[in-house]
Amino acid sequence: MMEQGKLSTDDFELWRSLRSAEMDFFRARWEFLSRSTDKQLTIKQALKSPSDRTTALRILLYLEVEER
Repeated sequence: MMEQGKLSTDDFELWRSLRSAEMDFFRARWEFLSRSTDKQLTIKQALKSPSDRTTALRILLYLEVEER
């Protein structure tokens, strides 16, 4: 883990928050990919929603070619 060193407390805390959010995303992505019973339908519906589209497009990168 990064040491605070010469970083401001604010920068250090912002980094920790970003890292934590990324780890939460990794866990959530893994849960979706390993436990979803219908990934294709879920993603297909998500692509129709502007607020979900970016996530849906990004998750396509983690599907097998056959699943895409």
